[in-house]
Amino acid sequence: MNGDITENREDALRGSAQQIARIAALLGELEALSADAAEVPAPLLILTRASIEKALGVLKNCQPSQEDDEGDPQPDIDGDLLERMYRVLGTGRRTPER
Repeated sequence: MNGDITENREDALRGSAQQIARIAALLGELEALSADAAEVPAPLLILTRASIEKALGVLKNCQPSQEDDEGDPQPDIDGDLLERMYRVLGTGRRTPER
C-alpha cells in the first residue's frame, strides 16, 4: 500500500464487482434448477422465478459504472471569484499593473 486514497476505492469497487458477479452466477444456477423442478407446485415456481428476476434487476443497478472508475471529478472553479478572494486576503499572485 502506497498511501494513495484511490487505491482503497479501486479495491472496493473491484471487490463489489466480484461479489455481484458471484451472486449473479448463483442466481443463474437457481434459475436453472427451478427449470428442472418437476415436483414443485407451479405457484411456488412462479414466485421463485419472479424473485430471481427481481434480484437480477437489483444487481444490474448495483454494478459500478464506467463513470465510477474514472475517479472523483474535479470541481468547477470560478477563476474570477478565486482571484477576488485572493485579492481580499492579500495573498496569491498579483495582477500586473497597467
